[in-house]
Amino acid sequence: MKKGMLYGHTQDQRWLLKPGMAVWIPPQTLHAGVAYSQVDLTVLYLGREQSKDFSTTLKLIEASALVIALCDRLAEEGARPLTEVQRSCILQLLLQDITELRPVTWCCPCPVTAGSNA
Repeated sequence: MKKGMLYGHTQDQRWLLKPGMAVWIPPQTLHAGVAYSQVDLTVLYLGREQSKDFSTTLKLIEASALVIALCDRLAEEGARPLTEVQRSCILQLLLQDITELRPVTWCCPCPVTAGSNA
């Protein structure tokens, strides 16, 4: 996230994304977000095959310079195509860095209430 504030949620969790942060949402996880101001963010969608060896748990992090640079490079792939080997190496570095970064505690479990569908 480069600019703005974004509230995001899944069925089980909710979080607040502010500038300098990133969130890993596992593939096939239904999620939504609401922007509280104009936002500037990069969104990358990976399939199960591309992220098969990665966490199946949502993780909110303070984005490292490496995470930001790798996401930016993947996002500009339309203008500057990558080979499969390059893309695979970038994804491997990205997922490794996300794994090593400590999670931010701005992510909370959603409470189950009498009126919820959980």
